[in-house]
Amino acid sequence: RAIASFAKLTPAIMAVWKATLRKGTMRARPSLMNAWARRLGDTPIALVTTLDIQKAIHRMQDKEGEALAASSVQVSVAVLSAAFRTLQRDLGLRLPNPVRELSLPRIHLKSRPHLKAGEVQSLMAFCSPRIRGMVTVLAEAGLRPAEVFRLTWGEVSLDLGTLGLTMTKTYETRSIAMTPRVRDVLETARGGFEGGPDP
Repeated sequence: RAIASFAKLTPAIMAVWKATLRKGTMRARPSLMNAWARRLGDTPIALVTTLDIQKAIHRMQDKEGEALAASSVQVSVAVLSAAFRTLQRDLGLRLPNPVRELSLPRIHLKSRPHLKAGEVQSLMAFCSPRIRGMVTVLAEAGLRPAEVFRLTWGEVSLDLGTLGLTMTKTYETRSIAMTPRVRDVLETARGGFEGGPDP
């Protein structure tokens, strides 16, 4: 298998992921994997080097090429690294992960306006109770709106006071400590009984 190209191994990697990952985590992976199969061509997987991937990243960011933003490149590279880990761990290939030695492009974040505490309180005064709870979780836990909407009781640990997010933008799990107000909102939403509707 080590002489097979990335493109030839992609179906086997995807089969492992479909069997082991949550459906939401799989959304972008097929297109990202197909893009890497194109970029790496017919090179046998055992011969793919960090330099090959670095060159592909430069082409990804080139204005004449794909012109991807640094954040998109980082997500794409994270999926490639996960593919190499799957080849090693699940498919038994003995090969290095060339992604580990990469120097990734820096993300230059534009400053975004954030609401001050008083502005958040003013906003909540106009919200219905359910929306007020979501605004509290957004403001105090630092979650993205999509993460709040997908939050399930399986990710909420009131005993530990944490939110264990499994479906994040970066495909990594995150654990977030609850503030007292976030805990109150979630305890109220749960309605005091196990198995209540998702927050």
